[in-house]
Order: sequence, then C-alpha cells, then structure tokens
Amino acid sequence: MLHLPKQFCELPLLGFLEDFPEYLSRQQFISYIESYAAKFSMKPRFRQWVKMAKFHSSCGLWRVRTQDIEYFSWWLIVATGENIEPVIPKV
Repeated sequence: MLHLPKQFCELPLLGFLEDFPEYLSRQQFISYIESYAAKFSMKPRFRQWVKMAKFHSSCGLWRVRTQDIEYFSWWLIVATGENIEPVIPKV
C-alpha cells in the first residue's frame, strides 16, 4: 500500500480511476504509472545516472548526459525529498 492518500500521488493530466481506494495497493499504483506512460508515449529509462546537466541559453535547452545517452530538453526536473521535506542538491 502507498503510505499517502491517492490525491497526493496523482500525476498531471491523468487522475486516478474513481473506483480506486484512498490508499492504493502496490499493483494499482504500478498499473497507474504504466497507463500514464502509455498515454503520453513515455518510454522511461531506468538506472540512469546524470553525469552532467547544463542549460544552454543560446538555444534555451537543457543538455543532460547520462552514462548511456545525451538528452536535450526544454525542462529539467529535479525531484528530491519526501513528504514535503525538500532535499536541495547543489547544482
């Protein structure tokens, strides 16, 4: 079971199904995450370590390099902390 009520675990643009309980099971949450990825054509890559992240003001893009690949993106999201207790990394 998730340790937080579902309203704190929803992702943007796709709410939980109405018949989901307030505290989701592990399998319900996995199913939700998989549905979210499929809906938005996301193909997550796991076990990736960020080696470098740099904003290029000339083109307005972030350049992010992992051990396997390099990405260019409009946004860079650093998700840290738990339960509204931020952990601020040195950038």
